[in-house]
Amino acid sequence: MRILALLIIPVLLGILSLLSRAETRRKFRRFVLSITAFLHLMLTASFHFFPVAQEKQGFFSLDPLGLLFLSVTSLLFLLVSLYAWGYFHHERKVVKEGVSHLFTPCMLFFLTAMTLTSVTHHLGVLWVAIEGTTLASALGILRFYQVCLAANLGHFMSRLFILFGLLSLFIAAAFIIKQRDYKRMLAYSSVEHMGILALGIGVGSGFGGLLHVVNHSLAKALLFLTAGQILIAYRTKMTSEVHGLLRKLPLTGVLLGLGSLAILGSPPLAPFISEFLIFRDGLSSGHVISMVLYLLALGVVFVGMSRTVLGMIQGEGRDLPKEGEKPSWPMILAPALLAIPVLLFGVYLPPPLVRLLVSAASVIGGSS
Repeated sequence: MRILALLIIPVLLGILSLLSRAETRRKFRRFVLSITAFLHLMLTASFHFFPVAQEKQGFFSLDPLGLLFLSVTSLLFLLVSLYAWGYFHHERKVVKEGVSHLFTPCMLFFLTAMTLTSVTHHLGVLWVAIEGTTLASALGILRFYQVCLAANLGHFMSRLFILFGLLSLFIAAAFIIKQRDYKRMLAYSSVEHMGILALGIGVGSGFGGLLHVVNHSLAKALLFLTAGQILIAYRTKMTSEVHGLLRKLPLTGVLLGLGSLAILGSPPLAPFISEFLIFRDGLSSGHVISMVLYLLALGVVFVGMSRTVLGMIQGEGRDLPKEGEKPSWPMILAPALLAIPVLLFGVYLPPPLVRLLVSAASVIGGSS
């Protein structure tokens, strides 16, 4: 019943919020979003205290790999629902009138699609769910990898994952170097990290690859939420028009700097650990050339992205435009909370997380 509840609750409350179209119901829609996020996280947390093997209902079942993705999704969704209270305080200036009521139902339907991807092994249902959100592609690829392992095609798929992983890394690096739109820069960074995940799985670093899913999700969410603060303040996505964040918006500048260092794999932040584990496992399994190319791509991305981010953080800083506003406290709090595990997981991994990662890695035949 818990799996069905995870799917039904966001759908029903999404329909309810869709019917509440009046502009005067904005706070009600935000409240529905937050309540749904909280209920979803509580239901997801219950799977960590009760055996997931008992939750099998028709096309739906939840194994450790699905629980890992479901947990990350649910946590991030709750923080985004908190962030939305602050962001949509400014919605009349950044969202076209007449469509703002669609945000909450679309987010809740999106949550349903993400949940469905995590709780099904049926390839048909999985495909439908992935079509609902490309963010679930990583889990879909890993499910396909499971099928190939069962068909004794593991060696072939590993080589394919290494090839496409390296290809993704270098394509992302080429676009990041000259990117002047900071939100697009973050999007290309996601392509890079999908490549890191694929490469990790390909060289047999199941634990490192899945740990990177967690670390990247936390750090990238921190960066995207911080990017929203910059957009609210400067009303532009161009890096050339954003300078001196540490002077004009100190908390935003600190969060952008921390998130950027994390996503670039700087020690001792969380993504460094998972990237290092992938490198270690790749060398130990004999993929020396692939690991050299891996380091080369990471180096190119580090130089290109750090140069852009430093230009945004440092300097005298320009005054905020007339229509710009300083981010409200929910917009600061949500990424600040994400910064805690980004810092913590670089020096300490909680035992429950380690156990879940080991179990999830065993599902895809990776090393722990």
